[in-house]
This record gives sequence, structure tokens and C-alpha cells, in this order.
Amino acid sequence: MKSNPDLTEPDKIYERNLINSQINEALNKLKIKEKEVFILKYYNNLSIKEISKITKLSESNVKVTLFRAVNKLRKIIKNL
Repeated sequence: MKSNPDLTEPDKIYERNLINSQINEALNKLKIKEKEVFILKYYNNLSIKEISKITKLSESNVKVTLFRAVNKLRKIIKNL
């Protein structure tokens, strides 16, 4: 979602909070493992290898889980 350049600072803060709320709502609809992998990758900027060690999943399983999480999030956010 692109930010509107005509918005005032309070409006920008409100818009950012709204987007963050929608993302959190969508994340809470994922399976626990999908949410964990997504957060480790995109919030903590960890590599697939690092996520694999933390979650005890194979690297290929991390990739599949991440792929599924991203696709589910796209569908959920699209419907919000």
C-alpha cells in the first residue's frame, strides 16, 4: 500500500498503525509454524539456514513453510 503524500503526519501515523494492525491480524490466522518461520525471516532477517537450526526443520521444509505462509498472508490481506 503506497502512502498518500497529501496526508498530514497524524494521518500517516494512523495509516501506518492501520496497516500494522492488518498485518498482525493476518499473521494470527496462520498456523503457528508458518507464523514463526515468517517472523524469523521477515522481522528478524534470518537466513533459511538459521531458521532451520532454530525450528529444527530442514532447509527445504523452511522454504515450503515460508512459501505457504506468504501465499496465505496475501490471500488474507487481500480480503481485509
